[in-house]
Amino acid sequence: MGGDPIAGQVDLDLVKPESIQSVIFWVKGAVTTPGSKSRNFFEHNDILWDTSMGDPRNVTPGTKFDGKLSGQYTLPFSVIIPEGVQDRKVLKALGLNEHQKLPPTISEKGGCSIVGYEVGVTVKRSDGFQRNNILYTSVHYTPRSKPDQPSSLRQRAYGENTQLLDPSIDPQGWSPFRLFNCYVPNVTCTLALATPACYTRGSVIPCFLTLESTDLQTLDILSNPEVHVVRIGRRINTKPASEVAKMSGEAMILSNTPLGYACWWPPLGEQSVASHIRTLQGEIKLSPHLVPSFTFGHFSLKYYLELLPPQLPGFIPTKGKYIIRTNIEIATDYPDGPRPRVYLPPEYDILRPELTAGDAEREPLGPGFMYS
Repeated sequence: MGGDPIAGQVDLDLVKPESIQSVIFWVKGAVTTPGSKSRNFFEHNDILWDTSMGDPRNVTPGTKFDGKLSGQYTLPFSVIIPEGVQDRKVLKALGLNEHQKLPPTISEKGGCSIVGYEVGVTVKRSDGFQRNNILYTSVHYTPRSKPDQPSSLRQRAYGENTQLLDPSIDPQGWSPFRLFNCYVPNVTCTLALATPACYTRGSVIPCFLTLESTDLQTLDILSNPEVHVVRIGRRINTKPASEVAKMSGEAMILSNTPLGYACWWPPLGEQSVASHIRTLQGEIKLSPHLVPSFTFGHFSLKYYLELLPPQLPGFIPTKGKYIIRTNIEIATDYPDGPRPRVYLPPEYDILRPELTAGDAEREPLGPGFMYS
């Protein structure tokens, strides 16, 4: 995680005297686009030892060092990856601004790394006829981010363990999307998402769905929690703006498998059957392993939330594949103040659509060591 040190030690076990010039610990970050070579955007080198430092053991101070190492040596290291790119040449080459944060590790199915980090050690030898030794492995890096605080009324609900107030009572806490005749004629649909539209991975996205109509029979049908599908997906872009302009929006979605679904239930309190309004409260459970949103030059990972047409037998939607789609952000840390809590009643949890094994993002497989 961002701000945490990469710490350890390099152990040398030399069975015979060897002429070694230096031992260097390094960290690299690179981006890779399909069909092209990777480009480094970050590189840090730490000289753990070189001949100018003398005998690493300092057995006898003042003793002349003959330039050869023999036996066992331990060389500690500790490096913190900076928040942003510091090399001006790299900033210019990749079209980045001076305050550009480093991106998180991200790889697609099959192990193809789009953004990757490596740490390694290079043992340089003084003898030009002997190969240098390089040991390296990949590491998973995630910069920290957190949402702004929610509305004061929602913070109070979290802190006092009380029910969330709906958008009519807490308008500052919700962002409404209102559509007329979106499902069937004479039905108004309002999807309200908790604000700000940035959510911590491993938590939930609170939402409300309000339906209005003078057709009470239709309202009763649409008030079924299993009818409405709200899901999240992600869009990964690796193309420059000039190329993106020629592509359709769908062409940029490299992973359009749903990453989470909303589960709905009637809010606490009775709703009058004669009312022309029906309300459902919902939550979208977020995987704790989602890669946080980022933009790095023309590389970006963005999340979106969409409301699909109702899942009713014989229903033919008047719209396209989705009725509402809006961008959201995913962060790593919780906002300041009380943490968001889960409100989903246990009896409705069984209605949550299940993700298959390949749907939800998981931590990548453990890195394997490679030699050269």
